[in-house]
Amino acid sequence: IADAADADFFRPAELQKLLEHAAADLRPVIAIAGLAGLRGEEIMRLDWADVWRVEGHIEVTARNAKTRQRRLVEICPALAAWLEPCRVNTAGKVFSAGVHVYQRGFLKLRKSLKIPDRNNGLRHAFCTYHFAAHANENLTAQQVGNSPAMIHAHYKGLATKAEAGTWFKVRPAKSAKNIVQL
Repeated sequence: IADAADADFFRPAELQKLLEHAAADLRPVIAIAGLAGLRGEEIMRLDWADVWRVEGHIEVTARNAKTRQRRLVEICPALAAWLEPCRVNTAGKVFSAGVHVYQRGFLKLRKSLKIPDRNNGLRHAFCTYHFAAHANENLTAQQVGNSPAMIHAHYKGLATKAEAGTWFKVRPAKSAKNIVQL
């Protein structure tokens, strides 16, 4: 990122639409990127065991992390709600079809919803809203596997605490629990 203006990110209403309309296989990738801030490559390497192994956290192993350092990423209540239908998945990749299939699916979804392109917009959104919610670059940096200096330089002042609250309250509709995807 050259400067903070380059950190374009999705808005809460866009995340809600993306998650509500995503195919079942894309939904956990979008949720983890937007509500846990993992990098796309990290999600592609992620196994379901990594999601469930440590209660309330996603374990990004050193082998899966860009920085090659293990970290535990908190699963916020909204992410837990989106991941709940996936609890039956205890082994295998979170998204086994690969990054190109995900990118094509995400592009198609985004275009169908008329949501503008935002390069790395889910991760940027997480960083922006997490920093706005907590005003702590060290905490945000730990969650996303980045340096506090990068967080401070690129995500400070891009969103309000109220906007962050809205982002982290994006949840499935209550009726969605009764829907069985065929």
